[in-house]
Amino acid sequence: MSSISNRPAKRSDQIHELITSVNRYNPENISVLEDYLKEQCNSFSSDSNDLAANLALLKLYQFNPDLINIDAVVSVLAKALTSLPGNDFIMCLYLLNEQIINDESVLKVLELKDLLETARFEIFWDVLSTDQARDLISNVRGFDDTIRSMIATNIANTHQSATAEFLELSLNLDNSELVEFAEQQGWSLSSDNRLVNFPLRDENLAKPIVLSEQTPFSQLTKAIGSSFEN
Repeated sequence: MSSISNRPAKRSDQIHELITSVNRYNPENISVLEDYLKEQCNSFSSDSNDLAANLALLKLYQFNPDLINIDAVVSVLAKALTSLPGNDFIMCLYLLNEQIINDESVLKVLELKDLLETARFEIFWDVLSTDQARDLISNVRGFDDTIRSMIATNIANTHQSATAEFLELSLNLDNSELVEFAEQQGWSLSSDNRLVNFPLRDENLAKPIVLSEQTPFSQLTKAIGSSFEN
């Protein structure tokens, strides 16, 4: 999960100086940040999303609307999707004007985000399989695998077990692929491969609910007084 305060290992000194100095306001640096965005999209690693640099690029677009590159905006948002459930996406969204947000490509990425955040994973994969959606994320290396890992973590944190059918639909995998994926995740399968059990952790353990009834002080003093009268 990326953070605006963290410097990714792959960020060059040139980029770091650019986004931490007054140079970040120079529109001539848009092309530099766009090239760096392409590097991020071509990299499949946990620290390949440089939020601070991408926000700097969106900020330059905000100040220079005539230089907006919608394809670059979509790539920034697609990379931010891979950092869910973090705040990367919403921070990027704050820097987009109404015209950009209403762009057809951006609206499609927003639809994908909504499906992920509302755990409608099967529909997410259906939408992602359309030609339009595939084109939007085609330059983001490892997009499917990163999203799949995020969904898997979400499910494992909220369930102790799940049917293989549910996981196949949620992760867009067939049964043999699910068996291999489950082994990689450290999940255990039933003998017939129809049920998957997740390791127990704080997030998916059932917690007892303690209910306490609050008695107003005025009622408490009346009750104490009545006991003395009796």
